[in-house]
Amino acid sequence: MQNCNNCFFVPHGRIRSFDVIVDGIEKSIIQAHENLRPGSVFVDEGKLLDAGVNRSPSAHLNNPVSGEVNISMMLIKK
Repeated sequence: MQNCNNCFFVPHGRIRSFDVIVDGIEKSIIQAHENLRPGSVFVDEGKLLDAGVNRSPSAHLNNPVSGEVNISMMLIKK
């Protein structure tokens, strides 16, 4: 793995920048693998009704009648 302080400001910096990013991802994966330990993950699914509005009512009225809103929500928790 390379250690580069000025990789973003050199000729062909895009290639070196990419290498630094890939090396960092590789290092993170190795570190995570070396620190594995037993754990639990919980998954739950339910319906989410009247949770909020992310569009204006007038924009919502422009939706086709056939398109229903997906009200299911999945929660993953450790």
